[in-house]
Amino acid sequence: MYYVDKSAGLYINIYPGQQHLNGKKVHDYLRFRHDSLGDFNRVKRQQDIIRAILPKVLTTKSILSIPNMLKVINTNIETNIELGEILYLAKKLSDIENIEKKVNSFTLEGKGTMYKGGWYYILDESKNNKILASAGIKDLNMNNNLKVTE
Repeated sequence: MYYVDKSAGLYINIYPGQQHLNGKKVHDYLRFRHDSLGDFNRVKRQQDIIRAILPKVLTTKSILSIPNMLKVINTNIETNIELGEILYLAKKLSDIENIEKKVNSFTLEGKGTMYKGGWYYILDESKNNKILASAGIKDLNMNNNLKVTE
């Protein structure tokens, strides 16, 4: 993949095949969305990276460094999850053998539409309830959860 977008600060030059990417290359790779499926492929790349790094992130050494990582992360992410909860969840996840093979993701079906100058993806409730049911998730009745604010 070769792509340059100077205005966005993206400089991507990644060859096919498995390889080790540094943080900047991963960042640029995850931001790229100028292919035939746009944001959908960007989300897929994000999911692939999560699966690839899970085994490394969930080692005891990495878990012990979470407090130091949070100092950096907290400048970019706002959360109400306490450090103790994060450490607890990280430990629980690290106990799952082959976790990278057990993480599932689904693309919910719908169609894109413009609304008041923004692009929205409107979900197809009947099709998506089937997808969710295949994952063991009950009917969500999406219309009751929809809230549009001005």
